[in-house]
Amino acid sequence: MQAILETFQKVVIQIATPYGAGTGFYLADFELIVTNYHVVAGCRQVAISGKYLKKSLAEVVFINVGKDLAFIKMPEETRYDFPKVELAHKNVQDGDTITAIGHPYGLSFTATRGIVSKAKRLYKNTYYIQLDAAINPGNSGGPLVNEAGEIVGVNTFILSEGKDLGFALHAQYLKEDLEEFVKLERKESLRCPSCANMVVEATLTNDYCPHCGTALTRLSQEDFQPTGVAKIIEDLLYELGKNAVLARVGANRWEIVEGSAKIFLHYQPETGYIFADSQLCSLPKSNISDIYSYLLHENYQLQGLRFSVHEQDVVLSMALFAQYLEPASARKQLYYLIKKSDEYDNILVQDYGASWRESEVF
Repeated sequence: MQAILETFQKVVIQIATPYGAGTGFYLADFELIVTNYHVVAGCRQVAISGKYLKKSLAEVVFINVGKDLAFIKMPEETRYDFPKVELAHKNVQDGDTITAIGHPYGLSFTATRGIVSKAKRLYKNTYYIQLDAAINPGNSGGPLVNEAGEIVGVNTFILSEGKDLGFALHAQYLKEDLEEFVKLERKESLRCPSCANMVVEATLTNDYCPHCGTALTRLSQEDFQPTGVAKIIEDLLYELGKNAVLARVGANRWEIVEGSAKIFLHYQPETGYIFADSQLCSLPKSNISDIYSYLLHENYQLQGLRFSVHEQDVVLSMALFAQYLEPASARKQLYYLIKKSDEYDNILVQDYGASWRESEVF
């Protein structure tokens, strides 16, 4: 099983949108990333990243709202020699051992083993695989894998009132969409939830299915446009030379990389505050009093920034009250945090024996 998981580490994709985060997986035979529709809903572009995939923007090219499926086109410039993973040739059976793979809660690669509780559970006119392996927020769109390393389903949802009661869409539905998408020459398209016909987006003259007249959820026609405080924050990021779209990691959340530092921004509408935290390094096991003295001394010198220690992590933080946000001063303060973060982690490691924080790998 370890060899199988090592393969899937290379093809499982983390997906971030302005609304949240989820999982996808790359099928080399189709040159597409598969995920759930609800992961990419309302987005024309999404940010993708993976073990060997630098964070980049990718286009949503197909949606099936009825089966909660979506395809994302892998950007040409980010492709490498992905290993091939296959869809299963036969359905799972009750009691089979399976593994749910994904990025729960925005964390990196996680695999959870379990068994198939019911191989064909009919729910809202669709057959799902019911499983006892934990499927958490962020797992959506990830592959469900059998012991042979074949994809038997797409992790889709849980029942909130049921503990460890997860459901995955049967791979047969995915196979049908893939084959028909290829027959349409990979044109941007969608499947009607009523008559189940595939419709090429460019042929639509209105929002209704040309076959049955049902109202359609179309591919998003425009990229997400932030408003209010989120727009101010993204404008500031662009002014500082950062790609705000790539920095998005969820609703009102951004992640910025500067040298060896990683800064997390979070706007909380309920409190009105913008918080920025940079987790710099881990405390050393010896001479801790020296590093504490240095941090306290720097806190007296810093303007609008504060060092703190959370468990083993040394954190450099900033808080701004959005109601009194003045773009010029906020830009200066954010620039100050970004530059100081990249400086301080080097100082703390090289001069005070702190340890580099371990980067989570896929």
